[in-house]
Amino acid sequence: MALGAAPGAPAAPDPAGGSPAQLLTELQRLHRELGEATERYQATARTLAERRARNKRLGTGLAKARIALAEGRDAAGQLARRQYQGVVEVSPTLRLLLAADAQGALDQEHVLRRAARDRVATVRRLAVAERRAS
Repeated sequence: MALGAAPGAPAAPDPAGGSPAQLLTELQRLHRELGEATERYQATARTLAERRARNKRLGTGLAKARIALAEGRDAAGQLARRQYQGVVEVSPTLRLLLAADAQGALDQEHVLRRAARDRVATVRRLAVAERRAS
């Protein structure tokens, strides 16, 4: 059976063999390290909060961009449907921007303009001929 120290007996010496002055120095060093660790922790917590806020802002921006993209796709789809149905004429500029081959689109635009001029001239000749016939 182990016997404990008798009350009022001097404390057993420190197993590390440190004197009270050494122990105080060690305690001060540990306290200083704790303060430094606390500062690093708080700096990391601030950085984390900043990054979370930035992440939230970026997420909001991304959500808005996705909504705008979806709206743009819807508008492009509506335009394509209307164009397919012959309801809307696409501007030459838009046709050029959407073309896979810009030079081909320019050549096609030139041909279309010439055909339109020829069509206008034909309509005018027919109108003049109709007036003469009347």
